[in-house]
Order: sequence, then C-alpha cells, then structure tokens
Amino acid sequence: VKVDQLVPRIQESLAQLHAEAGRLGVTPAGAPFGLYHEPINHEEDGPIEVCLPVSRRLQAAAPVESKELPATRLAVAELRGDQCSFPAVLQGYDATHDWISRQGFVHAGPPREVWLVAPADTSPDDHMEIAWPFREGER
Repeated sequence: VKVDQLVPRIQESLAQLHAEAGRLGVTPAGAPFGLYHEPINHEEDGPIEVCLPVSRRLQAAAPVESKELPATRLAVAELRGDQCSFPAVLQGYDATHDWISRQGFVHAGPPREVWLVAPADTSPDDHMEIAWPFREGER
C-alpha cells in the first residue's frame, strides 16, 4: 500500500485483528503496531505488517497469522499530533535510525510504529512511537 491509502488500510487491518482476537476470546496485551519491512511513501508500497499483541499464541483464521516476535532492544521516538502524519513522521524514523548509528549499534529488524492512539489521517490526538530494533555489533 502506498502512503495515500496507508491509514485506511491500517484501520481496516486493526478492525480485522480485533475481530479475530474477540472470536478467539483474547484481549490485546499492548498497543497495536506496524512492522515496516520496506519504505512506504508516494512511490514505494512497503510491505507493512499490522500487529495486535496478545498474551499467547493463537490458532488464527487466515488471513490473520499468529507469530512470536523475538525480544529485542529498541530505540524509541515519541510523536504526537501533526508529527504522526506523513511526511513529518519520517523525522521519528530518522531520529531513531541516526541514534542507533551514532551509538555504534546495528539495526536488527524492521522499524515499528506503535499506535498509542488509533491512527487517523490527521488528528491532534494522534500519539505513536517509532521503535527501531538494534543490537550490539560491527557497523
């Protein structure tokens, strides 16, 4: 999905995940988030995985998958309001990416957007974190 359809796709995916969790009788164990495997902008279309953390592995029905993410260290930037909208959100990605590099760490997986408030196209209530996994290692 490209950036102009990203928020509706995230909203649709979260509704589907919440419905599946409800069907299976589990409640979320944290804020939903997206794993960005490649850039999403006006030219590039990702992909993104939309995730809803739960306390145990589930036997979900397709197209929903259940998987366990490994524990990791994260560099985090908190964003609010207009900072959560494209292209301003890219500053959070730049800040976490640059901090990891400046500290001599290496990137250890796709960056995440953790949606502390459900994503909207633009809202002063928007609140998210950019969380980028990192590890010790050579550059």
